[in-house]
Amino acid sequence: MADIKSMNIFGSQNKGLDQIRKASIDKGNKKSINPTVTKEKKKNINNKKLKPRKVNKRGAGAPVRNFDRVFSASQPIKLSAILNATSRILSETHMSEYSRDEILRAALDDYIKVNLTKEDKKALLNEVTKDLNTYRLKNPTLDKLDEDGNILENAKEIEEETERVIAKKWGI
Repeated sequence: MADIKSMNIFGSQNKGLDQIRKASIDKGNKKSINPTVTKEKKKNINNKKLKPRKVNKRGAGAPVRNFDRVFSASQPIKLSAILNATSRILSETHMSEYSRDEILRAALDDYIKVNLTKEDKKALLNEVTKDLNTYRLKNPTLDKLDEDGNILENAKEIEEETERVIAKKWGI
């Protein structure tokens, strides 16, 4: 292996390193010479901080529809740029009756139905059900009510229906 000390990149003979040091010293001197520039910058920064930020009133994620509350996302999912763009364009043009969330869910359902064996599907359903139950501990499923406040479906029925729908979509 070559001795890098002999290449003069660490010593005083390195012209590039000397230029970098000189530029940083000049920068430091400029800051101390002109203190009014820093005061103006601070004023601009303070003015920017005073502007209120736009807050999404509806929150992130797709709206909760008439299916189990566990399908709703409490935080947006970070997707790859290609998947994000594909789902956005499909929902805007070719499959406009579906939301992006529904398109991605349908694609996953089709993949699972076609490419997994029955045993793998059952194992996956068991794992998904376990995760859903963990999620439900923190965010319980709400009863489905009509306008008068009468219970149309209780939480247990909604959760069982969700599991049946998933199993049917996956071909179990």
